[in-house]
Amino acid sequence: MRTVKGADKIVVLKEGKVIEQGSHLELVKNKNLYNKLVELQNESLTWNI
Repeated sequence: MRTVKGADKIVVLKEGKVIEQGSHLELVKNKNLYNKLVELQNESLTWNI
């Protein structure tokens, strides 16, 4: 997610269909799939193996 965070426009696909598009901040505010992916990535940063 850090790679796409700075993009002008992010397009989120699900099953081959566009379900969201916008900037990182817009997509996080929408609380849909993109936001869930960001939350999962942030959570994984605290994992210990």
